[in-house]
Amino acid sequence: SQLSAPMLSSAIPGSTVEEEFELEGAACSLLRGGEQGATQSGIACEGEGWGLVVHGDADRAALEEVASEAIVSLG
Repeated sequence: SQLSAPMLSSAIPGSTVEEEFELEGAACSLLRGGEQGATQSGIACEGEGWGLVVHGDADRAALEEVASEAIVSLG
C-alpha cells in the first residue's frame, strides 16, 4: 500500500523524481532513471491503501494513460 525506495529502485534503477503531480485524484511522481545507458521513464502513484508504478520506454502521455486507467480501476 506504500511505495518504498527499494520498490521504485527495482522498477526503475537509479530513478529520480522529476515532477510531482495529481492524476485522477492520486498523488503521483514522474520518474526518470535507468542503467547501462538505457533510460526509462515511469509514473508512481499512491492512493488510500494502494500504490502503483508504471514504467517503460514509452512517452509520458502513454504512461499517464495506463496509470490513469489503473487508478480508475482501483478507485
